[in-house]
Parts: sequence; C-alpha cells; structure tokens
Amino acid sequence: MEIWISETWQMINASAPWLLIGFLFAGILRVLVPVGIVKRHLQAPGFKSVLKSSIFGIPLPLCSCSVIPVGVSLRKHGASRGSTASFFISTPEIGVDSFLLSYVLLGPPLAVIRVVAVFFSAIGVGAAIDRWAGESDAGDVDSVVSDGRCCSGSETEESENGCAERGDIGAAAKKVIHFAYVEIFNDLAGVLTLGFIGAGLVAAVFPANLFSELNLHPIAMMAMVLVVALPTYVCATSSTPLVAALLAKGLDPGAALVFLLAGPATNVATVLALRKELGSRGVAIYVVGLMSITLVVGVATSYLFRSSESFGFSLGGADWAAHESHNVVSGIILTSLLAFSLIKRLFRSVSRSPA
Repeated sequence: MEIWISETWQMINASAPWLLIGFLFAGILRVLVPVGIVKRHLQAPGFKSVLKSSIFGIPLPLCSCSVIPVGVSLRKHGASRGSTASFFISTPEIGVDSFLLSYVLLGPPLAVIRVVAVFFSAIGVGAAIDRWAGESDAGDVDSVVSDGRCCSGSETEESENGCAERGDIGAAAKKVIHFAYVEIFNDLAGVLTLGFIGAGLVAAVFPANLFSELNLHPIAMMAMVLVVALPTYVCATSSTPLVAALLAKGLDPGAALVFLLAGPATNVATVLALRKELGSRGVAIYVVGLMSITLVVGVATSYLFRSSESFGFSLGGADWAAHESHNVVSGIILTSLLAFSLIKRLFRSVSRSPA
C-alpha cells in the first residue's frame, strides 16, 4: 500500500504542472473558439471540411463522451458525414492537456507522433466516409446522450453556446478560469483520478520486465491492446498516466499508441451515436478504417523506436520520480482540485437521490 501511494503521488507530481497549464489553455480555447464557429466551417461536404474538422478537433477540450452531443449537434447543423466522423476522432483522442501530459510522461517523440497520428487518422477515415458511405440512413438523434460514465454531461449547452458571448477582459478571464478549473475539470476529475490510481498500482505491483516475460511479438501486443481498447471508455488525458506506467514495464511504444488512439474514439456510446448519424455503412467504415490506420501507425511507431539508435528517438518521461522535488506545490494544488471536485459531485449525487 505504501509503495502504491508513493508511486501515485510521484505520478501526480510529475503531471501536475503540465495538467494545470493544459487546463488553462483548454479554458482559453473554450472562450475564444466557441463551437458555433466550428459549425460554420464544417457544413460544406468534401475534403476541405474533413481537413478543417481534423484541425479544429485536436486542441478542443472535449473527452470521449462529452464529444458526443457536440458532434451530433454539428451534424444536425449541416456538417458533412466525413467531417463529423473526423471530429469524433480528432477531438477525444488528443487535446492541449493530454498533449502536454504526453510530453512530460511519454516523452516528446511519442507525444508528437500521437498528434500526427490523430490528425491523419481523422483525415483518412473522414475522407473514406465521404467517398464510400453512400446516403446516410441516420435516424432521430434526440436520444443520443452521454451516459455519464466519463463526464458530468452538464456542460454541453455551455460548450456549444456559452463561449460565444464575450464581455470585457475581466469577464473573459473569469470565464477562462471557470471553464478550466470548474467545468472542464469536473468533467475529467473522476477518470483522471482513476488514471493516476491505476498508474500507481501498475508501477507498484507489476514487475519491471512484465512485457518481456510475456514474450509477445509487438504486432500481437498491438492486436491485444486494440481488442481491449475498442469497446471501453478511455479518456485521452486520464489514460496517459496509465500508459506511461505500462511503458515503464516494457510495453511496446506502438502498442501504447494503439491504446491511446483507439480507446477514446471507439467506445460503445460513440459507435452508437455514429450509427445514428452516419448509418450502418458509415460506422463500419469508421471502425474498420480507424482500426486499420491505428495498427499501421502502431507498427511504424514500434519500428521507429526499435531503430532509435539510427533515428535518435527514445522514450522519455517515464521516470516521474525525478520530478517530485520541484513539483510538490503543483501536485498539492492538483490533488486539492481533484478532491474538491469529487466531493462536490458526491454531495450532489446524495442530494439528488430519493429519500
């Protein structure tokens, strides 16, 4: 237990400064780039909208379930099938916060590869859907909502409309802080806490040579990870500490990237929402296309890191214990915010429960 707590605390300390900065940038994006602006750029069908959707989605601070109502709204406001699919891929797979966290925990090379892979997978799948999905057989989408497993689900209207109304600088600053450390933070507090706890558990319990003892071929490892990631709820930010812990135990970098790419964009709720928006053929192209691109990127990443002596690439950031001494203050701040958010959610649930 003591080792588990120590490993978890070290992970929080290493992550805290980058997460706090990432949430701040996410809040700025929510204020400066309301979803209404995104909608206006995604309505025209064709590759241009797919490209814009892939670009818009990468920095936006939406996780794998809060993206559902926003993506559905984009489609209802005229976004093409391809651009809708691209948005559903690029938005939950990476964001400002998860990129910064990847940079410090996974190392700069893997963090950059993650962003590039998200961008091209979103473009590839979106373009394929526009080309081959045919006429959409989408039905009524009023029932498509987040089931609350990942996010609070209370900020959808705010994320779509609330940011568009800007006041003076002071009011805008208050909105940024509120979005960053209240709304967005509340969305991610639960899964982020689970991510840290899981990462600490992996670091404390599993042996350092865990994956070498399994003696799996990298491609077999990627296939195994893909099967696990496809149906599950995985948040880009909360999964990063867990992947960092697994990398420290010898997980192949390509398999790590497969997990980071596939999980956030292919959970059950997302696929059901896309079935209503894109039709059966469209969602089949979405899932098969994303699986194929993810595996190809994973194999390329694995080869790249296995050839690290030639390319000068290496996995960095896995030794988070080294960051402990100068990150304690930010670690305390992050832990306090997490505790406050979780306690507030608990009291809200208790107050809403029937007597």
